[in-house]
Parts: sequence; structure tokens; C-alpha cells
Amino acid sequence: MSSLILVIMNNNTWQDLSQQFFFCVVGCIESTGKYCIPIYNILEQEYKDSRLWIEGKADIPTPCGCESYYDKIVFEEGSSVNKIVKRVLMFVIPVVVFVLGLLVYSYFPLLTMRPAGTGPVAGGDIYAIKVNINSVYFVRTEAGYIMFDAGMDAAGLEGAMLEAGIGVDDVKWVLLTHSDYDHVAALPLFSQADIYMSEEEVKLINGLEKRSNGGGNSLPEGVDVGALKLLQDGQELMCGGTRVECVLAQGHTIGSMVYRVDGRFLFTGDAFKVSGGTAKVHPYSMNNTLSKETMGRLKGIMDESEFVLTAHYGIYTDIMME
Repeated sequence: MSSLILVIMNNNTWQDLSQQFFFCVVGCIESTGKYCIPIYNILEQEYKDSRLWIEGKADIPTPCGCESYYDKIVFEEGSSVNKIVKRVLMFVIPVVVFVLGLLVYSYFPLLTMRPAGTGPVAGGDIYAIKVNINSVYFVRTEAGYIMFDAGMDAAGLEGAMLEAGIGVDDVKWVLLTHSDYDHVAALPLFSQADIYMSEEEVKLINGLEKRSNGGGNSLPEGVDVGALKLLQDGQELMCGGTRVECVLAQGHTIGSMVYRVDGRFLFTGDAFKVSGGTAKVHPYSMNNTLSKETMGRLKGIMDESEFVLTAHYGIYTDIMME
């Protein structure tokens, strides 16, 4: 019969088991393996019929750092205490596996993101600033800069802009591809600029649509939703002599929008991800089916553009569709 050693803290005897709420299972008597498993809230009645007895004191090193001397209590396999251990393990192990799986699902896509680095890009006509997992793009016009998205780190973006010789006040237009936090965090820096967003996307902010079961999106403190300039699908803007086409690209969010500048540069935000030169559904999208439809609809405009500039996956001159 296999037995386990149960080490009880504070030199308590078996009569005090009902008062204990933390134990260390040190290992099987027949083996040298050691385990440290916390067990909480074990009720008194669980011990009433347990076959427990005092074997004597021993100096047992424990992996949980308990003190040197304890009452060493042996209980038979099949006792109610052993059943408690099994019961706890049956609960703990699936929970641990679930949590680990959730973490992998949530964070692994971030590890695959390869945003464009800081510096002139697309033949030198555009300046990119990489902040964490995002690229923020700047297009110079006759009257100042157009900025596409606002990144996830205001301090980091402002510092990189200063190094590039772009002042906060030099940005006259901010065109948001969507309202997720990593695309809007630095908006308070640009209170002097006109901030644009699709009229569908604002529904995520005012509560008419939910991003997930947790609710909608929000803008940083100090940014007035009512001051946003709302765009319709197909609308065109003239920004300092530069023409910008606004195209609705739903899927990642309900109101995602892409922008094509002077028929040459297509800024796509999170409309899709790029893996191995192929466009695929972007992680964390609200509607994968709608994302695929949008990608098919964007194929023509992508082919017509010289450069496709994504927020998280770099810059491309040619992209295949999944």
C-alpha cells in the first residue's frame, strides 16, 4: 500500500488537524521525490473518519520552507484526506491548463508582430515611428503633417517625434484607423489637430456597439468624442493639398477604416495581418467573416497602391490574399 507523508506546520499534532488550512505533501515514503501542494479550506468533518496516526518527529527538509521539526503523520491511500488531495488536484490542474492556454491565446499573436522601424519609409516620402508593437506614420504636406493613428505610448511617441524633428504642433490632422487603445493612446498630445474617425467606429465609444463581452472602447482622458470629425465610406479629404481616400474596412472593429494617400500609399491599421507575404485575418478581430470579406474587397485598392503600410506587420509593395 502506498502512503504519503503529511507535514503539518507549527508542530501541531493530529488532534489539531481540523484547525489546519495549509499543508505540504512532501512525497511518497517509497520514493525520494518531493512535492509541495497548497490545499486550502479543508473542513473538520473531512478528518473524522481518516485513519491517521503519529509516527514520530523527524527533521524533514521541505520544498515549501517550513521549519525543521514537525509531527510526521502518515495516512493510508484511500483515506478521506488522500481523497481531498486528489479532489484538489482534479480541480487545480484543469484550471492551470486553462489559464496557460488563455495566456498563450491572448499574447502569442503579439510575439508575431513586426512593425516598421523608425525612419523614412516608402521611398522617403513617409516617416514611420515604431513605438512598442505599433508603427505610427507621418505624411508631410504643404500645411503640416498628417498622422495615421496615435500609438499606445504617448511619452514614447512624443520623444521619438522630437528626435525626428517633428513637433507635436506640426501635426494638423490625425486619421484613426480604429479606436483600440494601442491606436489612440497619444491623442491628448494633439489637441490642436483635427481628429478623424469613421462614423461607424464611434459607436464603440458611445456604447451603441460592444468590442467584446467586456464592453466597448474608450478614448483617453481629455479627448472630446463630440469633437471628432466623422467620416463616411468613400469620403475624400484634402489635407494641405494632399488627397486622402477613406475606405470602410469592417471586421477587426465595426468601423475600421483604411486610408489611401494620393493614390499611392495605403494605410491599413489592423484591417488584416501579414504573414509570409499573405494577408490574413488580424488577431482580436470582432468579426472574422466580415474581415475576410473586407480583405477581398480591398484587394483591388491594394494592388493599385505602391505601398501598403500596416500598423503591426511592416510595409509591403505586394501582398497575396489568403
